Amino acid sequence: MKNILYEKLMILLPCAGMLLAFDGALASSTVISNTPMAVQNTAKSNIVFTMDSSGGMDYEVLLPTFNSMYYESGVTPGNNPSTLNGNVFLFPTSYRDNPTLTISNDKMLAGDLGNPDVLGWRARNAHYNPQYYDPFKTYQPWAGADKSGSTFQNAVPTAVQYDPYGHTLGTVNITSSITTGQIYGAWTVPPAHTYLSTATPPTDITLVAPLGGRSYPSTWFIPAYYVWTDANNNGVLDAGEGTRYEIKDSTKTCVPTVSPAVIPGCGGTSNLFPSGRTYASELQNFANWFQYYRTTMLTMQAAVGKQLATLGGARVGMTYLQPNVIPAPVSDMSVPSNLSTLQGQVYQILPNLADWRQPIHERMANVFNYFSQQSTVNGVPAPIQYACQQNFNLLVTPGYLNENSASGTSYGFENYFTGVTPSSPFPVGDYDSTGSGVGAQTVPYADWSVLGNPSYPNTLADWSLFIYNQNLRPDLTTGQVPLGAKTAHETNANPHLDTYVIAPGAIPVLGESPRFLNTATTDPYNMTPLPNIDWPQPFFVSQSTVDDLWHASVNGRGLFINNTDIYGGLSTVLNDIMGRVGGAAGVAVSNTSVTPGDNFSYASSYNSGDWSGDLQAYAISLTTGQPAAVGSWVPSSRDQLDALVQTSSRYIATYNGTAGIPFRWASLSSANQSLLNTPGAADGSTVLQFLRGDRSLEGTKYRIRGHVLGDIINAEPVIVREPLQYYSDVGYAAYKTQYTTTTPRKKMVYQAANDGMLHAFDAASGAELWGYVPGLLFNSRMISSPSTSTLAGLSAQTGFNHVYMVDGTPASGDADFNHTNGLPAGAADWHSILVGGLGKGGRGYYALDTTVPVIATEADVATKALWEFPNQSTAPTVAANIGYSYAKPIITKTAAAGWVVIVSSGYNNGTNPGDSGGDGRGHLFVLNAKTGALIKDITTPVGSPSTPSGMAQISGWADNRLSDNTVKQVYGTDLLGNVWRFDLSSATTAGWSVALLATLVDQSGAPQPITTTPALGLVNGKHMIYVGTGQYLSSGDIPPSPALSGLPSTQVQSMYGLIDDLTTPVSGPVISPLRSQLLQQTLVAGAGGTRTVAANQTLSSAQKGWYLDFALPPLGERVTTNPSIANTTLVFTTNTPSSADPCQPGGSSSLYAINYTNGNQVVGSTWAGMSLGNALASRPILVQMPDGTIKALVRGSDNKYQVATVPVAATSFIPHRVSWREIAR
Repeated sequence: MKNILYEKLMILLPCAGMLLAFDGALASSTVISNTPMAVQNTAKSNIVFTMDSSGGMDYEVLLPTFNSMYYESGVTPGNNPSTLNGNVFLFPTSYRDNPTLTISNDKMLAGDLGNPDVLGWRARNAHYNPQYYDPFKTYQPWAGADKSGSTFQNAVPTAVQYDPYGHTLGTVNITSSITTGQIYGAWTVPPAHTYLSTATPPTDITLVAPLGGRSYPSTWFIPAYYVWTDANNNGVLDAGEGTRYEIKDSTKTCVPTVSPAVIPGCGGTSNLFPSGRTYASELQNFANWFQYYRTTMLTMQAAVGKQLATLGGARVGMTYLQPNVIPAPVSDMSVPSNLSTLQGQVYQILPNLADWRQPIHERMANVFNYFSQQSTVNGVPAPIQYACQQNFNLLVTPGYLNENSASGTSYGFENYFTGVTPSSPFPVGDYDSTGSGVGAQTVPYADWSVLGNPSYPNTLADWSLFIYNQNLRPDLTTGQVPLGAKTAHETNANPHLDTYVIAPGAIPVLGESPRFLNTATTDPYNMTPLPNIDWPQPFFVSQSTVDDLWHASVNGRGLFINNTDIYGGLSTVLNDIMGRVGGAAGVAVSNTSVTPGDNFSYASSYNSGDWSGDLQAYAISLTTGQPAAVGSWVPSSRDQLDALVQTSSRYIATYNGTAGIPFRWASLSSANQSLLNTPGAADGSTVLQFLRGDRSLEGTKYRIRGHVLGDIINAEPVIVREPLQYYSDVGYAAYKTQYTTTTPRKKMVYQAANDGMLHAFDAASGAELWGYVPGLLFNSRMISSPSTSTLAGLSAQTGFNHVYMVDGTPASGDADFNHTNGLPAGAADWHSILVGGLGKGGRGYYALDTTVPVIATEADVATKALWEFPNQSTAPTVAANIGYSYAKPIITKTAAAGWVVIVSSGYNNGTNPGDSGGDGRGHLFVLNAKTGALIKDITTPVGSPSTPSGMAQISGWADNRLSDNTVKQVYGTDLLGNVWRFDLSSATTAGWSVALLATLVDQSGAPQPITTTPALGLVNGKHMIYVGTGQYLSSGDIPPSPALSGLPSTQVQSMYGLIDDLTTPVSGPVISPLRSQLLQQTLVAGAGGTRTVAANQTLSSAQKGWYLDFALPPLGERVTTNPSIANTTLVFTTNTPSSADPCQPGGSSSLYAINYTNGNQVVGSTWAGMSLGNALASRPILVQMPDGTIKALVRGSDNKYQVATVPVAATSFIPHRVSWREIAR
């Protein structure tokens, strides 16, 4: 027997968010959610930031040294945080006047005695001191508002604030020199420039007269920096490689150095700054750096405050290592007032210069006690609400001064959030010992790996491992927490606490070993210590305390980030955390008959926390059909795109109504330019740059994106490769040879996303080659601002609400452009085209020429835009009848008009608020494949302006589409339960017609809405149409909600097999009355969530098909994904939405496989349906294995694959290939 797959499928699994449905009264328009349904009631993760607010966070240096300090040559660090013999301050400030500190030992001194110019270039050079001003970066004010509620503004150079939030610490005029004798609190002139008397003074200091022995007064200018260009890459400052700049409005010239020790001063003129800025812009940039980023604490506040705005999918709280700030319990960051309050908590922190302690043990215990709460205590609610909730403690500290590293130190165990001191399990001893006992561990968790080496009790690593292993809420159901990507290391499925660490610039002992040089900032779980390289014993004020932090993050199943890019490190951590709660979206397979080298699935996903997306390739096992757990693209397309936008090397085009144009400001019409302005602003040009991927204004002017690639929810990936059909049309064989053998077409993955683009990715690497912004989106307007495009709404920093943009799955196919208007005209002109709708993102369709996907310029991308529908030449009455474009287009040929594209009118094409303004009827639009011109509008008689029918999904019938892609009938479905047959078999367009095949109703006679594409088969020489019913578009569709349609959300839905004998009654449907003419099949519940068909029955010649009701509990089961056919087996999934339990991602689901001729159970199979568990399911994607078995791949809303063997009856009957979801191109 030869197994036949009806679909040359490439598009795998729509995510649960894609599951289409209708929500709304049958006498009104459809209510469609603007967010994926599967995440609307999920348990948001809890994240607590444990921030270091000690004096150590006030450093103005972040050097690759112990405790990041600057040290004098030959001076050994002391063992007291106040007398470390290191130096950390560069600028004089009055707020540092504290008699408890040994100020003289905390100045930035001259440094190496042999090189008196160390201060002059090293400490003020961002290459060596990443904390210092970098002229090649743009420094923006903080995100949010200051204490008075005013949005943070650019710093005023003549009055730069030391405290940007509360304005409590005074200002400094950076445009004036600091002159001899000035006093700044405890600092005597000048605090950052005290030199030993034996040192040769550097040129940027004007010495006047010795004050007696060891120091000199001076005149000194604040806004100055050094640029070093290591021309020969030898790591040494050679003559001519360095330049000093003072940001002065003068005519002095900046001259390169002549020797390492002599770097002449200069005044930077307006055209000499290395950044290319003017004097005013350079001074402004420096002033912003000084006010908002000068110290480690300021930079951390900038990063945290900015990133909080991306955590709308989480609940976030804050606590501090020092008890000088009241902690904030977790709150929902999607609530604007909660976000602004927590940003204020971050910004109000002032380093406690009287307290250099870092009591990490105590705060770790405090956070553990907080998360262990089972009820409200002193008005503070328990943070863990659900059994599946994920919880994270993010420690932000360099960790060198963890005072509890020494044994015998006392601990404090109070719940810092509530003020209550519960009984505590701490200290825990040597919990991560490799010996026997409850805490016995191996590499990389144990203290040591070599037999005989000692282990150490009560380290941070011990405590972190103990905390990770605990069930924080034993009163809740066990085993509900998803284990995430680190499946080999994630072992606790109960509510627990993961530990992450950001230690800016901190250097662990193991991190300096060549074996571990890169491990600390990549994947510590792949660490296998060499003999005698073990976790060092942590000692107070030593480098080993950093290793203990790293070790704690490993034992806590988190990450340890120690790079000096604080914002980048925080982004990495939060992306990892939020990535654990991402949603599954679509998948495609490179070949439905998997073979070695051609066995890849392409899976898209989304993160509802920051509304970013990703696309990854996974190898499919040739034996099991299971996609690999680890992606083949390294890095993924998302991360590659993040890197690409930094180079501004993207190629993007759009459509102006008549032709493709580069997506550039100068190319847009004035009307479209104005539509990109955000409300009340004239910023369209920078909005366009934001859409192109520019991130420089994120957090200040525009929304912070977790990644540039937007969320991918309902649009499946589409693979386009060499031509695969066997058309007998003139010229097709030569065309196929051209792009298969002569100049093989690059295999591409086209992915629509809700960042407003269709992305073209290289299928081999995942790199984006180009992008396309449908011009239709300019006319998709913000509800709150009708004169603003939703494209501009993507940039909204405040009040951002997710909306769909390019959310429809495109169709791909070949068409002869010289046979698009009746008979062929001249030589064949074959092209590969890609046509897509926007889903909820807009009303219309776009078409691209993908014949040659490789481009060299942005102008090349513009030439790929073939047409959009509607466009400037479309009649207004026609345009008004186009609703939300949910149909997957059909690329086919007709006897009357040659090659065409067929689309439908979609949802909400009536006159209710938010509708398109049309007649509400179902429309089938037949378009010229080359030009998009309307050939025919075939209209159903059902629907009205106030009650749109919602005809969206369509499938086409051809007798043998592999050799002759001529469509004869198109079947369409609507939200009123109607199944329509559009007859396009006539030789003239005038002969095209429409007839009602059936109206699907439940057992009480109520209409059953249809939101999925019909599958088509041939049974006993007659067409059989397979249609599942159900809707899932908004909260009204979720049980136990009383749906706005007037029908309960628990209405019994069904799967139908309908025979179309191609007759057309004078009136009424072809099949009427419905149920009495169909064979009824009944489901029976079995063990383990299986379902069987009650009894095998024979379909009589008088019956017009069969139906199967989903009436077993729990009620609400429905078909919301497209069915597939393998041989004579109908394969489909059902979903049962639920809002009762946030630990079920949207609800539950089942997979069905039944005989497609009569609805019976497949002969020899033990099941007709099986439970897929507590997640919503995608449609099944069928792949044929090398041994001939057929596997169904289903992806759940929990981002997990399930693979089942499809039962196929032994038969010699080979059905026609009639499905139009042909995607494997």
